[in-house]
Amino acid sequence: MGQRDFLLVSTTGRLLGTTLLTIGGTLFRDKRYGALFTLLGVSLFLILLTMVYRGTIERWFRRLRAEQLLKHRADRAKVKKRKDG
Repeated sequence: MGQRDFLLVSTTGRLLGTTLLTIGGTLFRDKRYGALFTLLGVSLFLILLTMVYRGTIERWFRRLRAEQLLKHRADRAKVKKRKDG
C-alpha cells in the first residue's frame, strides 16, 4: 500500500471513529439510550457486512485502480503522440 493510500484510509477511518465516539458520547450523556443502541447496532451491522463482503470490496477497489491506471497510460500515450506527430 502506498503512502497516499495509507493516509487516505487511516484519515477516513479516524474521522469516522471520532465522529461515532462523539455522537455516542453525546447520546450517553443525554441518556438517549435507544438512539445510542440504534447507533451501535447500525455500526456493528456495517462492520459485519464489510467483513463478510471484504473480498468483493477489495476486488472492486482493485478494478477501479486498474481502470485509473489504464486511463492514465492512455492519456500519456495521446500526449506523446501529439508531441511526436
